Amino acid sequence: MEKGITIQDIASMAGVSKSTVSRYLNEGYISREKSAAIRKAIEDTGFESNFFARRLKAGRSKLIGIVLPRVDSVTAGKLLAGFNAVLEPAGYQGILLVSDLQTKKEVVNMQRLVQQGVDGIIVDSVGISKAHRKLLETLSIPVVFTGQKQA
Repeated sequence: MEKGITIQDIASMAGVSKSTVSRYLNEGYISREKSAAIRKAIEDTGFESNFFARRLKAGRSKLIGIVLPRVDSVTAGKLLAGFNAVLEPAGYQGILLVSDLQTKKEVVNMQRLVQQGVDGIIVDSVGISKAHRKLLETLSIPVVFTGQKQA
């Protein structure tokens, strides 16, 4: 990406407004003609939108938190491959945290992911505890548990 290229620069090159470029970047509706002009300006400049600005505007991060008890197992590798096979085609990216087989750390990792603004969390849980359930009551994002047992 060339340094200094802004949304306004892309808008000027494409002959559209800054808000139209923003709608394009956030997958909103714009005409085919305007979309093609914006796409060409982006390709010509190598422009990449700012992840954090896009996240604020769209209200979503396209990030999914993944909490695994450990990564040194065959199961972990298969889980990650499966998650990625679903997330990537849908335009999502995973953020991985490891709990080292500790329930308390699992809950802390979930809290960290929420603070990072993920759109959802997948937890391969050691065991769903009261602390897990208490945290779930406060969350406004989806959480999926796989794995062990309810404690």
